[in-house]
Amino acid sequence: MIDMGEESQTGPCVPSGGSSGVYDCPDIQIEHLALSGNGHGMGIVNCCAQELSHVSDVSMTSVTTGLRLSDQFSENSGPYTNLTIAAVNTCLSIGPASAGNMMINSRGVHGLACSVGSSSNSKGAITLDGPDNELDDITVSSATTSPSKIDGVLIGSQGPAQGNTVTNIMGVSGLANVIHISNATNPHQQNGNGNCPYPTNQASVNNVCDLTILGIAGSSGTNTLLDDLTGTTITDLSLGMYTLGEFVGTNSSSIGNSRFTTAAANTNTTPWLVGATAPSAPSTVVPAVRAVFRQ
Repeated sequence: MIDMGEESQTGPCVPSGGSSGVYDCPDIQIEHLALSGNGHGMGIVNCCAQELSHVSDVSMTSVTTGLRLSDQFSENSGPYTNLTIAAVNTCLSIGPASAGNMMINSRGVHGLACSVGSSSNSKGAITLDGPDNELDDITVSSATTSPSKIDGVLIGSQGPAQGNTVTNIMGVSGLANVIHISNATNPHQQNGNGNCPYPTNQASVNNVCDLTILGIAGSSGTNTLLDDLTGTTITDLSLGMYTLGEFVGTNSSSIGNSRFTTAAANTNTTPWLVGATAPSAPSTVVPAVRAVFRQ
């Protein structure tokens, strides 16, 4: 329904430096608006609006995807604030960028009420497939029950997604997982940047690393967090912190990703892990990091 810029040799965002240049339509601001798509198309798509561009106080309903950041040329756009998106397949989609480009970063989505309709065929109400973004103050619900419930926030299933921060997310109802961390991979050195560490003899690398998750709330029958990279499922109704670090290992031996979580007391998930498997007695684990403050 609304395009924030256009990738075109003749359009309003003609690239500097010819066809290999940078598209940029800066200072596009969308505020105080209600959109109804009657079941067709997307609400707002940003391919090419960068600095000083933002969306605020907007409601969208009955579209396939509410808000999509679709290409690397939407980097540095935002913030996207105070959004209400309902009766959609997907509320928010960040990346993967088109034509193999890397969706670098945005200034974040801060404040989103997301409700996915019963006919959604999406895997996630929110999909995050770009690095260096922040999502916070979000409520997610879904009416989807067949063929299966969907994820609230699905991270890294389609493209590199390292260095993201997800804060204060509430899964209200109808979700399989409030947060789902994918173990999908992509070829390393995609466009020369944006990849997690990897063994030099490995052709592909996991999409997700350096992820910080804070303040997640679930509901009965819903996993608060599912981490496919470490094989972790957390069912606590509230999760204070879950951080997933980087690959640890050598060319011949991989021992997993570093991880820190506050969920150990209720889920037998060790607070700190660098290894292929968890220690056998989590209750006896000694803190891995001590901080001493002196005046």
